[in-house]
Amino acid sequence: MANIVFVQNIWADILGPMYISAYLKKNGHMSEIIVEYGSVNHLVGDILKHSPDIVCFYCTTGLHLWAISRAKAIKQARKNILITLGCPHPTYSPEVINDLSVDIVCRGESYNQKVCK
Repeated sequence: MANIVFVQNIWADILGPMYISAYLKKNGHMSEIIVEYGSVNHLVGDILKHSPDIVCFYCTTGLHLWAISRAKAIKQARKNILITLGCPHPTYSPEVINDLSVDIVCRGESYNQKVCK
């Protein structure tokens, strides 16, 4: 089963990642939601403690710059972790997939529209 970590820097309940995380757990996967509260190195350390296969970022325009910088730090620490960006920014700007630290972009409701390298 997969181990998925959702990352956000907003101290609010974001329903999309919460719903997906609950669904994953219900179906036997491991899933955590981590909120950044310290340095980039602290965040990467928190993520790596969970040994994720996939790290997902909720990504609005403006927040995409934060997500990409964190994705680069994660890739530097562990290249084999898949990085996924989803939600509004990748939906309207799917070219974010061109960044070397981004492996998967989920567009729209993501159940049937994916852009992968």
